[in-house]
Amino acid sequence: MNRVTAWLSRPIWWLRRERLLLPVIALALLLIEAIAVRVVYMGTFGPDPQVAEGAALPLGHAVLGGLGVSALVTGLVGTYRLARRGRLITAALAVPLLCFPVAVAATASLYASLVMAAIL
Repeated sequence: MNRVTAWLSRPIWWLRRERLLLPVIALALLLIEAIAVRVVYMGTFGPDPQVAEGAALPLGHAVLGGLGVSALVTGLVGTYRLARRGRLITAALAVPLLCFPVAVAATASLYASLVMAAIL
């Protein structure tokens, strides 16, 4: 167990030092959201439905809205910290390649939740 902790602590320390930890956490939240949406969809409309059709809409809103808001806030705070206190070269590479796509995807998730509420 000690080796695993030592193996994980170096990359986490480096990400934290470079002010990239929060944008990477926001990206992980978006990946978790994509997996959760797939699970809800398959649980509702899959070959063997496990979730009642009436519960699918609130569950979808909870996944899209909750994880979308958390990813958006985490990504924007991480972007602010990176731009404010990070190194210039790190910020110049990470903002357009990591932070901006994460913010757009999280905003799209919130928009999809609102569209789903308006249609259904």
